[in-house]
Amino acid sequence: MSENNMTPKFSLSQATDLLKRLYDLTTTEIRPLPSYEDQNFHVSANDGNEYVLKISNTEDSKNITLLEVQTYAMTYLHENGINGIPTQKVTPTNTGQLWSLQEQDSDFGRQKYLVRLLSYLPGVIISKVPLTPQLLYETGKMAARVDKVLQTMKHPNISVLDRNSRAWILSNFPQVEKDLFVLDGEPLQEVVKSVIELFRTSVAPKYSDFRKCIIQGDFNDLNILVQPEKDSCKISGLLDFGDMNSGFYIHELAITIMHMMTVHPNPIEVGGAVLAGWESELPLSEAERDSLYALVLSRFCQVVCGVRRSLLIQPENEYLIMWPKKVDHVLHDFWKQSREHVERVWFHGAENYVENNRKNKSKLKKHKTVLVLYRHLVLRTAVAAGQQQRGPHLRKDLRSHRRMDISKCTEQEDRSSPTPLRAPYALCLLRSLFGRVPRSSAVDNIPSGARRSSESHQHRGQKCRNNYKYFIFIFSLFLCVLSCLRLERQVRKKRGEGAEREDTSELKFAVAAGAVLGGAGTDY
Repeated sequence: MSENNMTPKFSLSQATDLLKRLYDLTTTEIRPLPSYEDQNFHVSANDGNEYVLKISNTEDSKNITLLEVQTYAMTYLHENGINGIPTQKVTPTNTGQLWSLQEQDSDFGRQKYLVRLLSYLPGVIISKVPLTPQLLYETGKMAARVDKVLQTMKHPNISVLDRNSRAWILSNFPQVEKDLFVLDGEPLQEVVKSVIELFRTSVAPKYSDFRKCIIQGDFNDLNILVQPEKDSCKISGLLDFGDMNSGFYIHELAITIMHMMTVHPNPIEVGGAVLAGWESELPLSEAERDSLYALVLSRFCQVVCGVRRSLLIQPENEYLIMWPKKVDHVLHDFWKQSREHVERVWFHGAENYVENNRKNKSKLKKHKTVLVLYRHLVLRTAVAAGQQQRGPHLRKDLRSHRRMDISKCTEQEDRSSPTPLRAPYALCLLRSLFGRVPRSSAVDNIPSGARRSSESHQHRGQKCRNNYKYFIFIFSLFLCVLSCLRLERQVRKKRGEGAEREDTSELKFAVAAGAVLGGAGTDY
């Protein structure tokens, strides 16, 4: 942040007045939100909606064309992403404009600030929830999706995104050399010097091989919103397009990995899952893979120096104060790791994640059908063998299971149920029990000698069929109990002794159904 760039300092009462005057909104609650260069307020209005009042700094407020392109990009992402990329929408003023210039006195005289009212996106910042491999994967995937959509965006003033002079552009990293004085007396100063040299020797010569694009430029943990769900979290919002610029795909990935490392208990492990998500949309080239390690280090050093430089101008800014606590120790530990070790963890981790994900999807696809058929199977055999004891209740359950559409069995169904049977056991059960055993076509395939017309031979044929049916039911009982025991072991192993108690009711019912089968076998 330059010394000539002034951060707005509107009070709560002034912000409330802006909302009433520009948008005809009466606030029921208003509170400040953390910000680096701008000023943001969370607003609850009398119309029942929530908003974010964003007041831009003086430098950005002078470049209205840039803010126009940023606003257009947010709308474009929301309308053109796959299933829509969750971004904020701009609420027009009373006069139909998307922004308004407002003046305020400052230490350097009267300044103009650009005011916008944005929609409030639900969720919490991603650093407030556990960073599971799946969530990191989705973060990398979202970053790549955003850049892919931005690359298709057309705007008459899109050239304004060529912001080569901006200090936060990653290709301008060597410029931090002039800010090394902010690290005087700190061990990180030597680290930054070494990374600058690494950038010049191993990254700068490869820029001609990097793929150019428009990037969001600031995929940090405070700009990504998530909504917790039953067993996971879903990305629900993407904030702050103030650093959007014409850059390179690899810059976006490096920025994303760096910021996720600052909020993860094991920072080195972040890269694998994020990289896997990114490459599911945009596989890296050889030059980009070779430069990723150095670019992540460069972004760390850029943040370390940039934040300290800004603190000299805004020493009381809480947003800036927290960054050294988040970044310094991670950079120090990261620098101790060898490049070979880091790249092995990241690239092998990405490969392992993709392979495990492929196997899990394959298993899930098989289990979807097997799980529903297994439930249908237990109910059907119980009804066939013991309908006099529990007939009305079981027939009702059976009717509901018959209405199941196996093709629409969802992952939610699988998550709410015990681990499904392995396919070989389920197939054995289906072959032996699914269908009406007393009328099985296999039973009717009796040798022709058993179908002679004499009464004695007919009696022997009937006895043969009864024995065959009895064998089928006994063998089915054995397979059913064996499968249930195996299933119970899987549940205990996967969920622990405490968790399996609530999920074994189906197991107990299956064993009970098997017992009914065993008793009913003598009827045949």
